Amino acid sequence: MEKPNQLLLPALFCSGGAALIYQIAWMRPIGLVYNSSIYLVAIVTTAFMLGLAVGGYYMRLDGLVDRLKRPVLVYACIETAIGLYALVLLELFTLLPDFNEKLSEMTDPGRYHGALFISVIALLLIPTSLMGATFPIAAKIWAKHIPPAGLEKSIRSTTSEPLLEPCLPDSPYSPSSGFVAPFLLP
Repeated sequence: MEKPNQLLLPALFCSGGAALIYQIAWMRPIGLVYNSSIYLVAIVTTAFMLGLAVGGYYMRLDGLVDRLKRPVLVYACIETAIGLYALVLLELFTLLPDFNEKLSEMTDPGRYHGALFISVIALLLIPTSLMGATFPIAAKIWAKHIPPAGLEKSIRSTTSEPLLEPCLPDSPYSPSSGFVAPFLLP
């Protein structure tokens, strides 16, 4: 078991905060072009959730995350790629008004929202998938700092024990323990 780097938790916190800021920041130009509505909020949120799921699934596929020799370097490269794509996305947002003119010619609201859904997914799938790929890598990095007995119990509870156990208030895996556990680690 390695001693945790003092910068690990702040780095992970900042990374998650940046992802939320990206979601809000990208919602603004999309909303200005497509008229912000509950449908657009749902579409952007769906794009984010889909991307997070796809990225996380891809990293877990065939044990890819377990084969990483230098997970911190891979994590840093992925975060850099997200930032670079954010810059590219600023340029792509300038194309949205022209695309919206084509979409506004559609008279059927279902087709309009379907095309809007596909266009937003196409814009956001790459960076959100990269964000999703960081979760398993961060878990691998953090797992080095958990004692083997704790890691074994943690893995066992997520794979074989009932899913309800973490929700029980007297369980050591209750949601409230997530706020306390990081401060108890050495």
